[in-house]
Amino acid sequence: MSPRPLTPQEQAQMLHDFPNANVAAMTVLGPASSTYNCLAWTLNILNAWVWPWSNPNVSRAQFDALYQAHHYTIAGGPVGGPGDVAAYGISVNDMTHGAVVYGGQWTSKLGAWLLVSHTLADLAGPGSLYGYVNRYYDYPHASAKSAQGAVAQERPMLLDPLTDAEETRLNQKVKRVPQDLVSEFDTRYKAWRATWYDENNAMFSSPQMRTRSNEFMNLITMGPDIVPLLMKQLRDPDQFFALQALEVFLDPALVYRPDLDHPDVLKGEQARARTTLKRWLISC
Repeated sequence: MSPRPLTPQEQAQMLHDFPNANVAAMTVLGPASSTYNCLAWTLNILNAWVWPWSNPNVSRAQFDALYQAHHYTIAGGPVGGPGDVAAYGISVNDMTHGAVVYGGQWTSKLGAWLLVSHTLADLAGPGSLYGYVNRYYDYPHASAKSAQGAVAQERPMLLDPLTDAEETRLNQKVKRVPQDLVSEFDTRYKAWRATWYDENNAMFSSPQMRTRSNEFMNLITMGPDIVPLLMKQLRDPDQFFALQALEVFLDPALVYRPDLDHPDVLKGEQARARTTLKRWLISC
């Protein structure tokens, strides 16, 4: 898409979440998308949702470890070269967001919302969802010099497909769930899913933010009998947040979480969901 200004409705949303933003000067570079998020964008990934931690509050040291594992170095200030990153946090123990330089501009994918250009101050300060910039990273190997160039490099996510045997096994497990439980699950899951990208969650990258709702609690109170139904959701790569409910019930050994320097980190929650599904099918 061609760059454009924020619409009045988008300006109002920005000011609600980032009251210090100069919305008249900001530019929309890409549409809303639940496929990729802020950290993916800073890592030049547009086909995965990257947030590789299990804890709800991620520290600056954990951000450091992620970026250093992918060849970034900690910088003392806003170096501002192509691919360089600024990390935001409410505190050094509660990191929230990453922005990256393209074409001499700071740019951000705002959770599942828009891809925008902005100043660092636009997303910071009192009342900001993201807090303040408290770390910079230098990346000397950026392959794209503009946001449009980075977007043009987007490629589909290639996940290992389920085999025929795995599909059969999954369908068998789902069919054993009582129909009344299936109907109630469908209602509660739909209600929870509706919160994933609502006005309270759209700007957040952390999957764990999707567990802080009454709808999530209503779902998991159904108990472990819904595990096959949650696993069925993972057949769809877009349903990766279902992992947050599954992790309440699963043996942690079945939940896939690659090391930070593993290539699968850059395949995001989508790859984590697919591998977890396959592990479960082997185990049950």
